[in-house]
Amino acid sequence: MGSIITEVKHFKFLGLIFDSKLSWDKHIEEINTCLIRRGNILKSLTSKKTYLSTTLLLRVYKALIRSKLDYGAAALVNIPKSKIEILERTQNQLLRIILGCLKSTPKALLHLETNILPVHMRWQNLAANYFLKLSNKPFNPAYKIIKNLYESNATWPVRSIPASIPTLKFIDSLDATNLFSFQSSNKVTTHPIPPWKLIKIEGRFFPLSKTQARLQPTLAKKLFTEILATEQPNHILAYTDGAVLFRELRPGVVTWTGRLIRYINLYGLKFSKEDHIKFIKLYYDLIIMPGLEASMISLFASTLSSLLKKQYLISPEELQLPWKPLYRLMKTILDSPFEDVGLYYIPASMDSVLRTVVKLCRDYFHIEATEEMLAEWRPLLCPFDMTMPMGVSLFAAFLPTKIDPKNHKLGYLLWFDEFMGLWKMCHNKPSWEFDFLLLFSRLADNNIGYINWEPFMPLMFSKILNNFGLPVGYRHQRGQIGHKFDLGVVVTWIVASLGGGSSCQDHLDALFKAINSYYHPSNVGTWHTKLNDFLRRLPAAFVKRLHRERSNKKSWLTPIPENAKLKETDITRFVESVLPVALLAMFSRAGAYEASIAFHQLAQLRPGLVIPPILERLYSALDTVTEPHRLTAALQCLVSVIRPLVSGGEAYPEGPCHVLPLLMACLPAIDPNDIRKTLVTFQLVTSIATLVPFSDCSDAMAQRTDLTEEEEKVCSATAGFEDFVLQFIDRCFNLVESSSLEQTRLDKAKHVEKMTREESLLEVGLSSTIASLLMQFSADIFDVALKKLYSFVGGRVFEPHVAGKFAAHVVGSVAKVNAAKVLQIFLPNLLRSLNNTLASDDILEEERPEDELMFNLLLLSELMRCPGNFLLPFADELIHVLDRALLLKAREAYLSSGAVLNNLLKSLTTIYPTDFRSVAEGYDRSLAEYLPIRDWGKAGDLNNLQIKWHFPSKEERTFAEKILRRYLEQNLNNLDEHVDQINTLSREALQRTLSHTLDCILGAGAVLPPWQEEPISMAESKVKLTLPLQFSHSDAEHWQITFSNGKHVRLTVAQTLSRVVRQLLSTGSDDTFALFATISICQMLLFHYGVLKEDFETHQKNFQMVKRVLGSNLIGRKADIRALMIDRIQLQHELRVLESAFTLSVVTPTMRMILKDLVQLATSQYSEVRSRAQGVLSYLQRQSPKAYQIIMEDLLGGLKSEVSHEQLKGTLYILAEHSSKQRSLLVMHNWSVVGELWVAVARILPSEKPSIIQLLTAISTLLYRTIETTSVHLTFTEECLSTAQMLTETSLENQELEQAAQNEKNWGKTNEELYYQLLDNLVEILTSGSLHWRMYNLAFNMLCLQLRADLPAPAKVVRVFVQNLLHDAIAVRKVAIKGVAAICKQQKRKHKKIVVNPTDVARQFSPSQMEERPRTGPGDQWDNSWLQYQGEKLPKTVEEWNHPRFVHKTHFGFHTWPKVMEVYAPEDQQPPLPDKSNVESLTQEEKEIAIFFDNESNIEKFVHFLSLEDRKGKDKFGATRFSFFKGLFRNYGDLFLGHFIPHLERLVRDQHEASQRCAAEVIAGLIRGSKHWPFAKTEAMWNLLCPILRTAFSNVNVESISDWGTAIATASESRDPNRIGWLMELILEDRLEQGSFTDSSRLYMLQGGISQQEWRVSELLYRLLNLLRPYLNHPYQNMRDRLGSVLTNIFLHDIDLPGGSVSSSPRVKDFVDEILPQLSLLLDNGNRDSPIDWNTIKGDEERNKSLRLLKTVSQWLSGMWTRSYGCQPEAQLLLLPYLFAAESSDTDKELARECSLALCFISATVMRPSTIEVALKTIDEVAHHGSWKARIASLEFLQVFTFNNLFNIIHISDGVDRVTSLVMFLLADERLEVREKAAQVLGGLLHCDFLDREKSQKLLDQFQKQVSRRFPRNMRTAVLQDVDMALIVKRHAGVLGLCAFVDAFPYDVPDFLPDILVQLGNHLNDPQPIPVTIKKTLSNFRRTHHDNWQFHKQKFSDDQLVTLTDLLVSPNYYA
Repeated sequence: MGSIITEVKHFKFLGLIFDSKLSWDKHIEEINTCLIRRGNILKSLTSKKTYLSTTLLLRVYKALIRSKLDYGAAALVNIPKSKIEILERTQNQLLRIILGCLKSTPKALLHLETNILPVHMRWQNLAANYFLKLSNKPFNPAYKIIKNLYESNATWPVRSIPASIPTLKFIDSLDATNLFSFQSSNKVTTHPIPPWKLIKIEGRFFPLSKTQARLQPTLAKKLFTEILATEQPNHILAYTDGAVLFRELRPGVVTWTGRLIRYINLYGLKFSKEDHIKFIKLYYDLIIMPGLEASMISLFASTLSSLLKKQYLISPEELQLPWKPLYRLMKTILDSPFEDVGLYYIPASMDSVLRTVVKLCRDYFHIEATEEMLAEWRPLLCPFDMTMPMGVSLFAAFLPTKIDPKNHKLGYLLWFDEFMGLWKMCHNKPSWEFDFLLLFSRLADNNIGYINWEPFMPLMFSKILNNFGLPVGYRHQRGQIGHKFDLGVVVTWIVASLGGGSSCQDHLDALFKAINSYYHPSNVGTWHTKLNDFLRRLPAAFVKRLHRERSNKKSWLTPIPENAKLKETDITRFVESVLPVALLAMFSRAGAYEASIAFHQLAQLRPGLVIPPILERLYSALDTVTEPHRLTAALQCLVSVIRPLVSGGEAYPEGPCHVLPLLMACLPAIDPNDIRKTLVTFQLVTSIATLVPFSDCSDAMAQRTDLTEEEEKVCSATAGFEDFVLQFIDRCFNLVESSSLEQTRLDKAKHVEKMTREESLLEVGLSSTIASLLMQFSADIFDVALKKLYSFVGGRVFEPHVAGKFAAHVVGSVAKVNAAKVLQIFLPNLLRSLNNTLASDDILEEERPEDELMFNLLLLSELMRCPGNFLLPFADELIHVLDRALLLKAREAYLSSGAVLNNLLKSLTTIYPTDFRSVAEGYDRSLAEYLPIRDWGKAGDLNNLQIKWHFPSKEERTFAEKILRRYLEQNLNNLDEHVDQINTLSREALQRTLSHTLDCILGAGAVLPPWQEEPISMAESKVKLTLPLQFSHSDAEHWQITFSNGKHVRLTVAQTLSRVVRQLLSTGSDDTFALFATISICQMLLFHYGVLKEDFETHQKNFQMVKRVLGSNLIGRKADIRALMIDRIQLQHELRVLESAFTLSVVTPTMRMILKDLVQLATSQYSEVRSRAQGVLSYLQRQSPKAYQIIMEDLLGGLKSEVSHEQLKGTLYILAEHSSKQRSLLVMHNWSVVGELWVAVARILPSEKPSIIQLLTAISTLLYRTIETTSVHLTFTEECLSTAQMLTETSLENQELEQAAQNEKNWGKTNEELYYQLLDNLVEILTSGSLHWRMYNLAFNMLCLQLRADLPAPAKVVRVFVQNLLHDAIAVRKVAIKGVAAICKQQKRKHKKIVVNPTDVARQFSPSQMEERPRTGPGDQWDNSWLQYQGEKLPKTVEEWNHPRFVHKTHFGFHTWPKVMEVYAPEDQQPPLPDKSNVESLTQEEKEIAIFFDNESNIEKFVHFLSLEDRKGKDKFGATRFSFFKGLFRNYGDLFLGHFIPHLERLVRDQHEASQRCAAEVIAGLIRGSKHWPFAKTEAMWNLLCPILRTAFSNVNVESISDWGTAIATASESRDPNRIGWLMELILEDRLEQGSFTDSSRLYMLQGGISQQEWRVSELLYRLLNLLRPYLNHPYQNMRDRLGSVLTNIFLHDIDLPGGSVSSSPRVKDFVDEILPQLSLLLDNGNRDSPIDWNTIKGDEERNKSLRLLKTVSQWLSGMWTRSYGCQPEAQLLLLPYLFAAESSDTDKELARECSLALCFISATVMRPSTIEVALKTIDEVAHHGSWKARIASLEFLQVFTFNNLFNIIHISDGVDRVTSLVMFLLADERLEVREKAAQVLGGLLHCDFLDREKSQKLLDQFQKQVSRRFPRNMRTAVLQDVDMALIVKRHAGVLGLCAFVDAFPYDVPDFLPDILVQLGNHLNDPQPIPVTIKKTLSNFRRTHHDNWQFHKQKFSDDQLVTLTDLLVSPNYYA
């Protein structure tokens, strides 16, 4: 009493530990600890000394361990599964100890052997038994409590459900007893049956004891396979982990990975979170295994993608993955140094595969990953280097952005400002800008509301506008520069930036106003694709974000703050912004589809805004017949919004009122002459029918009082449903009659009976529309429609090819809806007619049957598609008809009768839903009880779909069995007798018999189980590979159909068919139709179990198409209509059947027999037969990847010399089969197979048959394009093994682990032996001397393709390659060069690197003028100044040469230094180069090359061959030949240099192009190959090489200039400039006075050499600039062009890097200041109104020099604004006046072109604000002081410049005012041309909404005031030249301003526009040029407003229309 109760976190009571949260964690932990502790007893009892029997061990387990587990089961049974699994794992470990099992033993086997239930099942049993006992013990204290819980209807929160409730519900669901039904009595009541036997608790334990299993092995096997099937995810995990631990990649891991993928495709991620995480970790570790071949990476990546596709399921706290292994993998594969030389082959798709893996995994990288990535990749960010795109791409791919907001300081805040600065720096869209945008877009989308994007809005939207590539260019030139980026990232960023008070919506409004006119149908161009894509994606992304915000799905993803979420006003503004553009695009031929998609998304947001304008345009289009495309487009757009229209609701309540008018109005659109319009109309009717119950509700107003006004209107309208139906059917009948062959085939002689594509589409559209309509009809309307249908079809005969098919499909569609009524009306008469027709034997023998018979069979086949239970009453009549019809002789006839048989069997045996109504209960209820209109567009209830399935009854299956025994069995008997020659069938009879056999298999495939045979083992494995054969029906025994003699149907068919095939082939039969049938039967026997894959894929596509139209992205799948939900369920069922068929495709003896037959058919005589059989083999290989091993012997036999031409061709076709889904056998990842096939192909005897030659060529191309490097040695990493070890419950024994490691080594050793054996065989073939040249080329190519980086080529292979360097055939020499280059790469010695400290090196080698200071950012800094070229400090001694200060990679040190800076060690620490004294130390492989090149004769021949011309005019500098010489001189030093020098001296003197190219390639390879030569050798080489290069430079010609430029650039690439100082000095040593061509050539080569050194040659750039200064005004154009390009390279590095220092390279500002005085003469004109006289200038030498200088400068500017890496220095804009003045030159076309091009590029550039201000200031100066032509040029520039910088200018404080004042100033210019141009610019500004409404109104008032002032009277009569021109100019300026307002709205009529037009009409009599201007404007207005004038004229009053009509030329236009 009175004591304080202490609060504790957990407390033990009655053996159970309770915790504060009732999580049971502590209790489970204690139980698990106790189990492990007691389990040690089992370990001691299973030792070798004291090993007990299994029985005794189990007793010990049950007594000591399980008793602990069982305690408290009733309370613990419903705790989370993850906690129970902890105990399950421990129990499984103990059971493995008892049984002595391996870790990979499946759990099902443990439970089978021990008869121990899993923990959760054991607890479920105990809890159920406890409550059953309790329910019969009313005196038990717990009785009343549990009974009250059981009988309570209370709703419990999910986390608060009492533990007993789930168990009670489980017992109650079994219906085995009534719980708590005990009646109170004083007498004790006992139940005659023990409580634990009252019900059977279902469990997955094995039902047989071990003894029973031994006595009944077949039954035991069957039961065990069922257990495996139910435990599929568990045993997939077990077997996969086991395969990894056994180090068995193939077949173990690969096989079970495929099973896992198929399981996920079928069932989704239906496994526990723990298993889910296990799978992810396992496959991640598998992907990053080194040496894994590309196909395996793709397979594991695909699996990982499937596992991670729902990221919200697993949070980063639950899963963490390392990022560095993934990066190393990407670097190894995508940046491999061996790929270019042909030592490593990967598919082109690997980049996207790996990036997808990174995309899925990056959010699971640890929190410090961002900082680590920045440290790793920041050194790559050098804008001048190719590493910049690589670095930015890595950042965009890897950086995680889904980080908790509290950790943002460790996330994006580390890099955001830095990367934003780099992005803002780039103005010309470099390739890496897209990756930055991708990163920013992802960041914005993942962190909505956390980042302030306002400062970047103007620049972002300016870049978006610029990216569209609109035709806005200076003087109509396209100034597009740089790379375009994908609009998807832009859309994501825009949508993520909306809301939360952002100005993004304002920018978006402005963007659409700027581009809306380009959506108009009259504007078509290349830009349309991007615009339409933008329109399609933007609304979809907006809806996606809104769905994310408003769905309540729980997720770890960053939540959107409330203040950042989209509000209703945001949604409305967005819709109002996009809608006008979509309405413009809807009639565009290129954008109607995208507009319809946009409407679909927008209508989900605001149907009241979207639907009315679409309806308005549709009704307008229905009234005209001259523009059918408008009607089609309007119908298509209406279909996209039909569901919101039909649904109505608060957003659009009047929507349902439009349904009936729309249906009636669209009837005329069903036009036989316009198929497209008819199909779109069918789509509209189908969409409405799917959503709307067609029931007459007009009586509802009398029966109900709760109707709204809108509902009353709709109810009244529904009375018209019947009229619509009748008229619609009439229209369809008219369509059918118009489709007959007599009317559609005018050429009777060609009587084409096959349906055209349009007719096929029409057939599908008609039948599906009728089916959708009738499915929704009420009973009354259905009866009316059926009566109408019967009156049309009944008793009539249609031609059976087109019209007959239409009519039959319509009847069949109706029969599916209500089979009972339709069959009762149609079928009796139809069967009677067929019986009468077929009664005559003559009919059976007719070659061409009559149309009546064919149509009746066609109609019957369609009627057979209805549910089978309705066909049973007609069984006898159907049998009677089939007995006769199947005997028809004519092919067309027996195919039709076979269709009847096929459809009948399908109807009897297939499972499918039969009811797709929008409401499950139907529509024929009382209107007082149910009002159908309230279900219009209603979503289905996923939990209460009430699906009605056709599930074949026993009677149906019996009937199907009877049919099969009657026809299929008889056909097989006939075929057997035919093969045995007992009763030989005629050709036609054989074809008919096979055809009907195929029909039976197709029809009854669902009930024909597979043959039960033991699978053939394809490979040895430590894990189980084959799945049990699972038939698609759960109750397979009752479904199984057999023949009368009990024989298996499929097996019997297969055996008989095999005999037929062999008989046909052995007799050389030419019956191709029979062979076709056998191939089809083979395919169906193997793969058809009720669903054809092609049908499933078509069904799936149709489902997706309908879902896009009727689905709702805003709400999700829950908003789908009932029909869609049922269709999705049917797809899932079909997928299950297909997957079942896949599991049945294991290789069995019967399947092997079929495979052999297919191979024989695939290599038979007739090409079409071969082709079809090859297709089946291809499909079979995709389904059963190991099946090819069965046919290997046949394929190898088909390549032998004694086979026929057809066999060889067929075999080659099989080998050449390759697709995205199937690899060719020639490139299989199996060394045994590849070795046999390649050798066999290489040994094929030569053939001159064109087909064989083409096939061999195709195989050669196939090998080259599709080969992938196959792993030879593969080692499972310790990380991978440890991951697999953690995933399993026990480990393998040490002996097993050692054996697995040894097996892995043996596997690699075997592969290596097979690889070298393949090389030996190919060498033997090549050296045999008996090969045809074509086969020699193929075999040599094969040998080259097998070179690899990890295994050196043996000496004999090297010998073959070097010997073929002198082969007579150039194709062979090319391959030999490639091969030797690859071998040299193999033999490359590894050069040592050492670590240096950049600061220490800088202190010793930085330029003397540089002072030591800390790094402040990227760019030229003190600590990287030692990397600069320093002519005075070039290495001249061995000591200087060996100092570790030379860095060959140009990006190092620019942005930052890598964490560890390495350079090459001195030469004494490097491997020695061979020379004459140590040749013997070379390996045998190296000696082969050395022996060959040590022979001067060989080198002479080789150089001679290289200097021969290959393709005249098309030969280029060869990268392969360069690699060849680079490798040669790298590996062998100067060993052969002396042999090459004389040839080089001769070649550079030779003027021939081929000789010059050969010299360039050798010299480039020599320079690059000497990278690691010692100083002495290098110096000697340059002493020899410099004179040769001087000669080459002096002899260069037009043909060889590009080769030498490439050679110098290649030689300088990736070399420290101080190490190749000889070359740098050489190219700068002479002045440019040797002729224009020689000088320009020197500059070109110099440019290539220096540009490769990028920012590290400032000294050379200054020297080069000084060299060029005297020649900038060179008289020759080619020299000026080259000077401009070189100047660009000089100033390319003058950029302002964010946070960086000033570049040490030449500065643009200094150069501009230098040349401006020289150009000043060009503007010294003195008269503002007179243009410059260029002829006068040309006569003045000084001015002439300035003119030539301006041309050079123009070239330079063009290069700078297109090639620069950053924003251009503002000083360049000071040159604009000169460009404006010169671009209009009439006498100097070159000057005008160059200046215009420069202006084009400058105006198209997105500039930063400071640069824009300089540009505006410069333009203002020209406007006030320039000539009139310069003023026009400045206006042209201003227009384009403003458009491309629209948003940036608007956000400059006075930007809009400055631009407006400029235009207004020039609008009043004295020159007419200037005024007109200014008006045009003003119209563009108004059109783009550049001016806000207030400023626009002020301008309008100003212009109206200007034109309203009257002229003096005397001026109206004065002669024009006497008029005061100032007044006319002022009036004209006002008129031009008003005209600009008119021109600004070409496709719209604002409210103020009618008054402007009337006002302009008042000035038509003013002095010229005012009338001309007005007439031109009015003409443009009429042209642009013509299409929509019926809408536009509503903006005018009647008086205004009259006035406007008088003004225009064509008065009846507006009538």
